[in-house]
Parts: sequence; structure tokens; C-alpha cells
Amino acid sequence: MTARDISTNEEWQDAMHLSVPVLAVLDEQGSEVVLPRPQPRMTADRLQRHLQEALAASGGQQAQG
Repeated sequence: MTARDISTNEEWQDAMHLSVPVLAVLDEQGSEVVLPRPQPRMTADRLQRHLQEALAASGGQQAQG
């Protein structure tokens, strides 16, 4: 997965500023677990922490930073 800070690119910001992604991981049994939605306008660093916390809580694989 690649994280992009859309505030650094006007084209990305225009295209995605109102979008909220739906994120899911597979747990240890192979079942899909939907992660909690991140808050709009969350910074890239805070989003990374949010994802790491959600992955840990879901039993999914940890992302490498």
C-alpha cells in the first residue's frame, strides 16, 4: 500500500478531496474485516497511525512503515 498526501498535489486534491476510502484487511482466518473509516482531512501521519491501530485491533497483518 502506498499512502499519498493529496494536499501536496493539486490534481490529487481536486480528484479526491471529498472521497473517503473503505479499507479492509483479511484476518488470520482469511475473513474480510472492514476497518473504521478515517476522519476526513486527516494528516498522512495520523492516517498511518490510524491504520496501524485498526490493523492491530482487527487481527490483520501489520503494515510496514
